[in-house]
Amino acid sequence: MDFKNYSIENHIELYFVLIPEKHRASDTNWYEDFRDFLSQHKIEYIDLSFKFRDMNLTSKGLYWKDDGHLSPSGNKIVAEILINEFPHIFGARNDAFE
Repeated sequence: MDFKNYSIENHIELYFVLIPEKHRASDTNWYEDFRDFLSQHKIEYIDLSFKFRDMNLTSKGLYWKDDGHLSPSGNKIVAEILINEFPHIFGARNDAFE
C-alpha cells in the first residue's frame, strides 16, 4: 500500500510515534528497519528512543516498575516531547504540564 498517496488522497495526516519497549528505552537501533520503511514511504515519525537517550532518561524514570507501560511521569514526558515536536498538530506549547 502506498501510505503517502492514500493519506494525501483521503486528507489524512499520518504520523508514527515509536515508543520503545521498557528494556530498550534508549536503544536507538531497535526501530532501525521500521524507520527505514517509514522514510522510504515518506511517512513522518518520531522515534522516542532518541529523545529518551538525548534527555538521559532510563526506563526507571519512564515506565512502571512492575509493568511495561509508561508511568504517569513517562506519559507526561512523552506528551511534552510530542507537543514540542509537532506544534502544527498540538498547537504551541503551553504551561498545562507545569
